[in-house]
Amino acid sequence: MSKRTEKVDIEYINSEAYRCAFDFFEDATLGDVICEVAREMLKHRTGTSLEDFAAISISKKHVVTRLVSSKTHNEAVLTNENRRAMSVAKRGDLVTIHNHPENMPPSSADFRLCLVRSVRYGIIAGHNGSVVRYRIVDREKFLMAVESRTMKELDGFILRNVVYYGTRIGDAYISSMLERRFGVSYERIDTYDE
Repeated sequence: MSKRTEKVDIEYINSEAYRCAFDFFEDATLGDVICEVAREMLKHRTGTSLEDFAAISISKKHVVTRLVSSKTHNEAVLTNENRRAMSVAKRGDLVTIHNHPENMPPSSADFRLCLVRSVRYGIIAGHNGSVVRYRIVDREKFLMAVESRTMKELDGFILRNVVYYGTRIGDAYISSMLERRFGVSYERIDTYDE
């Protein structure tokens, strides 16, 4: 999956407009915490193809675990410490967040992380300023896809339709097809570039 790695517009991610993308949280404090983590990631990884990762407790509104040393391009390879911290968190109490240097939609690996019982959903902070929330909507359907090894089909579908990503109509189509075929969905919660 490759578009291009972008240098982050630091002025934009420090702006009130970027912070407002996190207003979808019912709890303003939680939105502020997640926005600040996104800003830190984007500043740290600007102009690179490397990803950072964090898991934030919804109930306690703080970072439970973080990864800032990944050296794998376009992937945040979690450590045993990251996985352990997520495994002891209570059911549905975590929001995960990571940056996408190439501003791509969530991948099968991103959705698979939502299978961890403590994860409610994930957030992607794109280097272009996009903010995407993704989740599993039909756990049984997604588990069947994982077990039947159709995750390459999910990634292939995204690649074939990535040209439509980032528009209201395109995102609605891609997300509805992902939900129907794989039991997962995403939504961009930032402003659109249409």
